[in-house]
Amino acid sequence: KVLSATKIGFFGRSVGAALCCVVGQGKSPMRARVLRDVVEAGRVLREGGLCAFPTETVYGLGADARNEAAVLKIFEAKQRPLSDPLIVHVVDERAALECVDLDDGGGADGRTSSMARAFEGLTAKFWPGPLTLVCPAKADLPKCLSAGTGTVGVRCPSHPLARRLLASADVPVAAPSANLFGHVSPTTAQHVLDDLGDQDIAVLDGGHDDGGCRHGIESTVCKLEERPGGAVAVVLYRRGAVARSDLEALVDDLQDVVKIVVEDRLVLEQKKK
Repeated sequence: KVLSATKIGFFGRSVGAALCCVVGQGKSPMRARVLRDVVEAGRVLREGGLCAFPTETVYGLGADARNEAAVLKIFEAKQRPLSDPLIVHVVDERAALECVDLDDGGGADGRTSSMARAFEGLTAKFWPGPLTLVCPAKADLPKCLSAGTGTVGVRCPSHPLARRLLASADVPVAAPSANLFGHVSPTTAQHVLDDLGDQDIAVLDGGHDDGGCRHGIESTVCKLEERPGGAVAVVLYRRGAVARSDLEALVDDLQDVVKIVVEDRLVLEQKKK
């Protein structure tokens, strides 16, 4: 169980004081270091380290998504099974297109494909924001990102500090929630320290500035899948901060551009049985 700051007597105290108390309670020595400098946090990521950072959903534990050794550190720190894929955070749609392969042979950059048009319509409406889109992955991405599925989830966060970090790091950042696998997702720097303080990570403390983790729940995850006749299915894999009704409303608006349907993964799996 993740302990909150109030439950272990850290309410109203500085992070520094909290660290002393945790060590004093006989837990593993504190190895995590708190940062408030975005440039320094970006350097940590570029050099292959781990850095936790706030988004509008929850705190993520980030690593350079193109550095396989760095990505594997995430799985180790979180005690996360390699069978569980990671989401890649990017600063804009152009950076996302460097991670996903939307080309069906219709053009050099894939933008003429049905999937590319669906991707563009969804990102124009919901990015920056809490929507993750799962698409075919570029071949040069580490296979551990996708758990060998050949697909990768990409998201462009709206949190101002997360966006400054992504711009400073200048790399795509793989980042699941910054907690031990199966624990409650963190919404403050202290929550991250409570769970991962004994790991060799940096924690970019957003404090209460820039709105914090205002949603407090994970992003909505949708997979784009091709269907017969040039249609694209937006398959809902995880419900989150973007409501299904919002996705369906956008789909109606895009029907003149590309035929899209919203489907629920659980419903599809039940139909197959």
